[in-house]
Amino acid sequence: MNHEIGTRKDSGARSEQLPAPPPHKKLDRVAAKRALTGCRVLMVEDQIINQLVLREILEHAGMHVTVANNGREAVTVMTCESGRFDLVLMDLQMPELDGYEATRIIRREWSADQLPIIAVTAHALQEDRHHCLQAGMNDHLAKPVDQDQLYVCMLKWLKCAPCCQGQQ
Repeated sequence: MNHEIGTRKDSGARSEQLPAPPPHKKLDRVAAKRALTGCRVLMVEDQIINQLVLREILEHAGMHVTVANNGREAVTVMTCESGRFDLVLMDLQMPELDGYEATRIIRREWSADQLPIIAVTAHALQEDRHHCLQAGMNDHLAKPVDQDQLYVCMLKWLKCAPCCQGQQ
């Protein structure tokens, strides 16, 4: 089955269909939740409904979630609570400080190996993914978030879940 993740329009009337990421193997949710239990996540998201939905998914898997309402809050939390988080889920478009700039500031203190940052955004084009990686993020997930895809991505980067690393 060929899925499309977005459309990019050029200066003319035609549009280019971007290929969907390859399908991942069936995720064992029980094993994933077991591996993710206890992980500490900083969720940076300005929309309340997105915070509620994502928090429910994360906490259902036993993760500890701290919410920052924008990039500036995220930088402040990271500065005040150094070393407290295993992973950051970062929205891109937020008031005060966007996800790109917040990531650049966080990367001054923590490398991509020390603290994975995953973009969770409505910006789903390949170009958007490229900009996220250039800003220092480890990975990119498109909204609406697929629970299994989120778990697989987190397990790929989290050091607190070594038993499921590489399960894609």
